[in-house]
Amino acid sequence: MKAIRLTGGLDRCAGILEVHRNGSWATVCDNCWNKQLASMVCSMLQCGAEPLKYTQFDPPLKHNNGTLYYYHCDAKAQSLWQCGEYTTPHLCKDSKASGVICNVSTPAPPPPAAAAVISPSPELLSTIALALLLFVFVITSIVLCCLYRRCHGNCGFLQTLRTRLQVLLWTLAVRWRCSLIASDVLQEGLQPVRCSEVIGLRRAPDGRRPG
Repeated sequence: MKAIRLTGGLDRCAGILEVHRNGSWATVCDNCWNKQLASMVCSMLQCGAEPLKYTQFDPPLKHNNGTLYYYHCDAKAQSLWQCGEYTTPHLCKDSKASGVICNVSTPAPPPPAAAAVISPSPELLSTIALALLLFVFVITSIVLCCLYRRCHGNCGFLQTLRTRLQVLLWTLAVRWRCSLIASDVLQEGLQPVRCSEVIGLRRAPDGRRPG
């Protein structure tokens, strides 16, 4: 039985050429391989009349462990079986396996895109830090409130500590907002301004002016 097939490709219309002769599959050496033979193979497999690629494969195609075949075709040959067939070893010396990608073969998929690395901006980090501080403030206020109720109004230092925490968080929030606006002013090439000029004079809960 005579038959041909393409193996190792994306589909049946691409890969290493193998011929079935004498009960086994063998490869064809590329010393005789050209566009004419590649077109014959594509036509015989009903994979189109013209090859997309038939040489300069990277990495080079490798022979299997079977017999190496060498074909010589004249201009009138329409099929590989109409060509001269040789198995003389010296004809395939230092050769690679022949292969082809026919024009109806499935194209190779594009390489996957590199995953984008997203780094947090300074503004986002500042917002997260401020949110954590506010969370700590809320928890601290709840604890102080519980302790204050247990003391029945006899623990004045707890109220003082709570007020100081409010002032501290207020100051941090105002300075954080000031630094963001001042950074935008510098990037636009404007004249640097003081924090009080950017944000406006605002009083903290205890009547002080942060910034």
